[in-house]
Amino acid sequence: FELMALVNPVFTKYSEETGSDWEGCLSLPGLRGWVPRAKEVVVEAYDRMGERLIIETGGFLAIALQHEIDHLDGIVFIDRMTDFATLSYQEEFETYWMKNDVIEA
Repeated sequence: FELMALVNPVFTKYSEETGSDWEGCLSLPGLRGWVPRAKEVVVEAYDRMGERLIIETGGFLAIALQHEIDHLDGIVFIDRMTDFATLSYQEEFETYWMKNDVIEA
């Protein structure tokens, strides 16, 4: 997806269906965790020119938007984790978790 700037983004819809995946963050270098997120979202915001945007998306972009917009509220991915047994340093993640394609959540 293209580089985007969102001014005052607000989620107007989260899908009831959720999924979990590994996340990391530059705010917490070297850490990874299994994070549940809505599979689809709708975000309303303004672009750099002040034009109103409505973004309806799923997949990686939905996850990325949730992750990044959380930062505006002071939330990092560990605040969204439901099982801290998966919180790992990168080296532990590569050794113990990367081999597992699916985690029972």
